[in-house]
Amino acid sequence: MSEPEDVLLDGAHHATLFVQRLWRRRSAAQAPERVRLADVKSRVELFVRAAFSPDLVVGVAEPPAVPTWFARLGRRLPNHLVERRTLAATDGATVRLPRTLPADETAGGGLVGYRLLASQAAARAARGTPHHLPHDPLTRDLFLVREAAAVDRLLEADLPGLCPALRAARASERTQRPDAVRLNPQETAVEAHVSAALTDDAPADVSPSPQASRAWAEQTAETIRALGGPYRGVPAVVLWGRVTPPPPTLPVRFVDPDTDAEAPAPRVGRLDRRPSVREAAEDEDDDSVG
Repeated sequence: MSEPEDVLLDGAHHATLFVQRLWRRRSAAQAPERVRLADVKSRVELFVRAAFSPDLVVGVAEPPAVPTWFARLGRRLPNHLVERRTLAATDGATVRLPRTLPADETAGGGLVGYRLLASQAAARAARGTPHHLPHDPLTRDLFLVREAAAVDRLLEADLPGLCPALRAARASERTQRPDAVRLNPQETAVEAHVSAALTDDAPADVSPSPQASRAWAEQTAETIRALGGPYRGVPAVVLWGRVTPPPPTLPVRFVDPDTDAEAPAPRVGRLDRRPSVREAAEDEDDDSVG
């Protein structure tokens, strides 16, 4: 039975959410229409768990840390490879989605947009894509392209209701690919595979598993390397999102050396982006108290 304090806290939480939704509806005319993940998270999470895996969790995707001018100069990073968009992502356990999307579903937003991005990430998690991610950049990009083609065909077969949104998203992505003059021979070869995967025509063959995708990527990478020159990468596809390595496996419990008793393992996390610097208040460093 719940404690009285828990009941009060739960009631206050739901009341706060109700007031927030009411305030946003009243102020919708003063700001561009956006759909917040916080408002549809429960529906998206229910959809993902029913369609793919009951163990998946939906979280918020953080915007990328934009490299400094000196970092770009040192790495010789061209402007078209500086990612400023917030991409959906998965590490096999969590599906991370942008904090907001446009409310217009015809422009790839709204609840349909969230379902599409969540399906893309969840399908990769269900296939085990993060567990077979290559370390080599060229092989990794080819592997992800091959997996993207397999995931798109899987969604078309298993979730036909998403097909119109999927085709519209692929058409939008085709218009945002970089010009060929910006790419070197290796990048041009990889971009050709990306463009082929973004077409609405079903490929002759798709990889039945991530292991098969990785074998294809390793073989294709050897052929592309023969073209010479460095490989800097190709711009990401928003529809496909990002795939990150799975979180490290930690022991569930450990023995406390002082009491020789089992205790919960400490919670740890990985910081994927640079933290924001908080501005100090004017009197924060005062010596006097009060």
